[in-house]
Amino acid sequence: YGMTYKAVHISTRILSIVVESYDWQGSAHPNTWTSTYCFDVTTGDLLYLADVFKDEAKARTIVERHILDTITKDPYKDGLMDDYESYVGDIMTENTFYLTDKGLTVICNPYMVTTYAVGMIEINVPYEELKETIHEKYLASIK
Repeated sequence: YGMTYKAVHISTRILSIVVESYDWQGSAHPNTWTSTYCFDVTTGDLLYLADVFKDEAKARTIVERHILDTITKDPYKDGLMDDYESYVGDIMTENTFYLTDKGLTVICNPYMVTTYAVGMIEINVPYEELKETIHEKYLASIK
């Protein structure tokens, strides 16, 4: 069992932390997964999707397009699971996104849409594409 914590972005408004977890009990391979946490530094509050986006539905549509574009190309396309399209909408959850100075990053853990061998995938969505959906106070803090 193990966990590694990394601060991947620190600004005057946002703290983004990535947690990589590992669990192996003698099976063919360990179970690994990544979780993320974003905090509003000014309040100490954990940020949820509803806090970050003023139009969460539109943001999800943009993010899902980026996810599909990424996973259907090399090196991931050959590791896609059957019916992966049905699960793309499940990838962006409260503990699989973080904010950086470049954009919103979404984590796609093994077995969400790809086999374990593909590993964890990080998909970056530039703020330019999200500017109409993200709350200005978070967009302004990364400019």
